[in-house]
Amino acid sequence: MPKRLTVMEQSINVSEYLKKLDRDDWEEIKVRQTAKGSLKGLYHFAKVYIWDKNENRVEERMLVIRRVRNKSGEEIKYSFVS
Repeated sequence: MPKRLTVMEQSINVSEYLKKLDRDDWEEIKVRQTAKGSLKGLYHFAKVYIWDKNENRVEERMLVIRRVRNKSGEEIKYSFVS
């Protein structure tokens, strides 16, 4: 009989995870050349596991976080990649 998965680690949301990152955890990457020069950003990559409790399965994903300076300050975006 299949068993329900149980979580061994405490879950954390991305905003909490961001607070724990140090300067050395980021990598500056040149994305592309623009009319005004190079478009660069700071990137952080991490392997994460997402638990779908309705399906009772865990999926491995790559968390990609991007920090870019703009006119109004700093923009942070993130996504999960399969």
